[in-house]
Amino acid sequence: MKMAISQGIITMAAACALVATSAVSASAETQPAPEVTDATVAANALAAINNVDPDLLASAVAVSATPDQEIALDAATADSSIIIPTDASENVIFSPSEGTSSIAVELPFAAEASDAVSTADGVVVYDNNNGSTTVPIVREDGGVQINTVINAATAPTDYSYSFVLPSSATIVSSGDALLFVDGDKLLGGLAPAWAKDAAGRDVPTRYEVEGATVTQIVEHDQSYSYPVVADPWIGINLFSSITVDSYNSQPRVNLNLSNWGWSVYSGAAQGGGLTGIAAGQAILNTAGWDEAWGKGGTIRTALDKPSQRQQFSCHALGAVAAGTWNLEKFRPNRTNGDWGFGVAVHHCNWTTANQY
Repeated sequence: MKMAISQGIITMAAACALVATSAVSASAETQPAPEVTDATVAANALAAINNVDPDLLASAVAVSATPDQEIALDAATADSSIIIPTDASENVIFSPSEGTSSIAVELPFAAEASDAVSTADGVVVYDNNNGSTTVPIVREDGGVQINTVINAATAPTDYSYSFVLPSSATIVSSGDALLFVDGDKLLGGLAPAWAKDAAGRDVPTRYEVEGATVTQIVEHDQSYSYPVVADPWIGINLFSSITVDSYNSQPRVNLNLSNWGWSVYSGAAQGGGLTGIAAGQAILNTAGWDEAWGKGGTIRTALDKPSQRQQFSCHALGAVAAGTWNLEKFRPNRTNGDWGFGVAVHHCNWTTANQY
């Protein structure tokens, strides 16, 4: 009799345990996954970028985004205006300094992406809803780094940027960089493509150009640590600032290269080496002067002496290590424009027409 009672108790306990287990399992199956908010997506994307290169976010312009409005970010910097829309299907618009045409670009997966979210000044984030996010960072010097954060091996490898350029403009290769050229005018360009995984390893990447569309190919797979960050850097202004003051009682024009300008000038944007440096110097000597002269107004009035054009060429072609380019009106015009004589001595600061 006792044995029968014991067996009954055991059987009942087992049944209760089974019911309890089933209830827990059912509860676990029906428990919804934690909601991933837009703010979480944005925070994760910025964390991934900061992990790869903290300077990217540190260089952002101190302008608050307004993603609850039609324009998410409107930044005026380095004599340029950059407008980033809340709706990803609208174009990002670059309006450079006077005398230079505007450029617009449609971002990757714009039709599928969610509206812009922002958790930091100068930065907005679009969730592409395919395992990747697009993160434009507006830089203080007027450039924009459009980061792609790739979160998993299932995310796409191709990220296309459709540019809207003047009808006569073309996209040309210059080493590993791409330049937007309209006749003899440089409108801007893309610095060489790069991509890194979460462990800091380089991920193979390149640009492919078809008409006005530039596609960055990022060859990521499960052998890399995610998230992967890829970065097409759009540069517009070669100079981050052009100002006028006085020196020796005459006007002086002061020019400081932007990060994009340094990349071009040093040859890095053209793939480096002597060929890249020569190409960069030639671009600065022509397009750089056009950018300065195109400012018009007070700057053009202060920059109208042949000696200053000669000083500019001296800096562009003969003084790569110089910091600020000071173009001083009091300096005499060089005989036959020959600034090269004695450049190792005068360093573009000559005091005579034909000596030092």
